[in-house]
Amino acid sequence: MTKLKDTKSPLALQAREAIEAKLIILRLWIETGIPWVRNDEGRCVCDENDELQLDYFPKDMRGLSQWMHESQCRYTLQKHPAILNFRSFSRGTLDAPHNNTLKEEIRSLFSAIEQTASSQLDKTRSKQAITDAQSDGEQKQILIQVLEREILKYREQARIANEELQETRALQARQKKYYEDELQKLNNRLGEVRTRRPSVVSLGKRISSETPPVEDGEKE
Repeated sequence: MTKLKDTKSPLALQAREAIEAKLIILRLWIETGIPWVRNDEGRCVCDENDELQLDYFPKDMRGLSQWMHESQCRYTLQKHPAILNFRSFSRGTLDAPHNNTLKEEIRSLFSAIEQTASSQLDKTRSKQAITDAQSDGEQKQILIQVLEREILKYREQARIANEELQETRALQARQKKYYEDELQKLNNRLGEVRTRRPSVVSLGKRISSETPPVEDGEKE
């Protein structure tokens, strides 16, 4: 009798309607995915760790009873306007004996939506990991190309420097040979000069032998 009276009372009906309205959204999100937090332009918003954020969803009886539209972002409310009509209800409502089955169902929904949230976040992190890996790969490829160009540039500079070094060495070799040849010529001339024995007499002897003798009468 009490059970029937509680079920048919206006307050009980209102509470049941408030609960069912929220469960409809929970079931929908379990099937289609929990909305992401978005800004007014509809772009996803990341947290301090640069990861996407799921919009609010209740995880326990208290959260379900207090779930109101203020907890959602504007994008979610536009997509699910029924949330605007959410009303709070007493947690004690679900403790009534006639709500035992509903209470168990709600607990199952909490578990299911937690799994949905975990799956969504894991997929997002996986995609982000792939994107990061691709970005790293692209950066590495760019770095490789830069380094390869640097290597080619320095190889060319090394080749030119080597050619210049060879030319310098060849010039030094030619100059060395020239100076050695000139030195040899000078040594040869010096040797020739040293080996000659010209007839040379002293100046005093030449004068005395070429001057005629003076007669006695010519002397004073």
